[in-house]
Amino acid sequence: MEEHGKMDEKHFSELMYHSYYQKSLWEYNQIDGYLVISIDRKEVVFEEFGLFNPPERYFWDSKVRRFFEPKRKPGMHLYCNGWDNQIFRERISSFLTDYGKELEKTGRYLDQECFLNLMQAIDFTQIVKAPDDVFIS
Repeated sequence: MEEHGKMDEKHFSELMYHSYYQKSLWEYNQIDGYLVISIDRKEVVFEEFGLFNPPERYFWDSKVRRFFEPKRKPGMHLYCNGWDNQIFRERISSFLTDYGKELEKTGRYLDQECFLNLMQAIDFTQIVKAPDDVFIS
């Protein structure tokens, strides 16, 4: 029996478990791919990684490991000759918005939150001007 103002140990441990270990850490149900944005001297390249044979239903506690592989698609790059930071931001954002609309047709969603949060802090012109030996592969 619980006394007034006290809870039993089982109820307390369940409460602590649910407060520290959320069942859903993501806003969306399943991550089925990601987009890598690379910039070199002449172009911005978008490379999609995903599952080639996605299952019909995802199980969160499955022991089956699924690996993301690159999906080769034409037209996943932008030429960036002489762009300033504002043009980089506008063109990349526009590309991501259009790409997100294409994904929505298949029932998928492109989460751009991280990129939009970081975009103002990235100096794209310095990345383009950097010497080749700066980049680590």
